[in-house]
Amino acid sequence: MTTSVNHPVDSIFDFSRSASSPTSALAILQNLDLEHPENERLIVVVKASSYIKTLCNIGRKLAPKSFANLLFVDSISEAYNAIATPFVLVK
Repeated sequence: MTTSVNHPVDSIFDFSRSASSPTSALAILQNLDLEHPENERLIVVVKASSYIKTLCNIGRKLAPKSFANLLFVDSISEAYNAIATPFVLVK
């Protein structure tokens, strides 16, 4: 979906009600930069567990373009505020 539009796209991943973690996440991380959409702007993760944060930190090493503009927040309202706030992109 991100590649079907020609404007910047922000993503929110809300784990606040999640009881489990994504399956095969480590296998997916390795190939993320190969398919990284140029219009992806900000990734906001809500209520990430320590496991999700660890996966994201590994992702920053394996797929630095995909995880360059990653932000962890504690609520969905913080996620919306983060998207609404101007910031400098890391490329």
